[in-house]
Amino acid sequence: METPYDSYGAILNTHGLFAFIGFLASRVTLILPTGILNWIAMTPRLGPLCVDSDGRAKPVWQDSVVLALAIVTLWLFWAGTAGPPPSTCLQVLSWILLADMVSYHARVLWFDDLQPHKLWVQLRVASHRRVFFQALINLAESVLLFAVLYGSHLDDSNRDQATQASFEVATTLSRPEALRGVSNPLVNTQVAVSLFFLVVVISIVASVGYAREEAGPRSSQ
Repeated sequence: METPYDSYGAILNTHGLFAFIGFLASRVTLILPTGILNWIAMTPRLGPLCVDSDGRAKPVWQDSVVLALAIVTLWLFWAGTAGPPPSTCLQVLSWILLADMVSYHARVLWFDDLQPHKLWVQLRVASHRRVFFQALINLAESVLLFAVLYGSHLDDSNRDQATQASFEVATTLSRPEALRGVSNPLVNTQVAVSLFFLVVVISIVASVGYAREEAGPRSSQ
């Protein structure tokens, strides 16, 4: 059975202008690393290994993508914090990975199931639990990537505090003293990213928890 959306106009008429703009934006974000790697998985040579019979990327392939990008993140963190201030290239790559993480979860939560001319089975999430653990991994990665970005704003004597400061922003949603010389937009962006992942984690925990039947007397009636 196909989704009820036989055109982009059907999405607009059903969900309104703002959801429609968000859906279009989510399609644009497919040019980011996760979207590109999943597109590669759909090629004839890799398709049988990476895609199941319903046309969805296999969880093993999705986890491989997460692992590959996590390795890139660790390299960026090492290159951006182990020596001199991170170069513009390292900063741009950090922003790309952050945008990729956020856009991936936005697509999973709100937009991927709006695609026209798709079968319902193709739009299902293979595992909410897998997405949950990916969100936790991505949150940890965001701490490392923002440490790289903070390093370009700190002098040599304070750069070694960038990682701890980034962790404090992510967990307390406030500005630590070590970042007093960093611009507000950068710190506020990390706060927004951390809040976003918090929303993702809470929503998945709620959906999985309440979908599972209890073993109490009422559930057996």
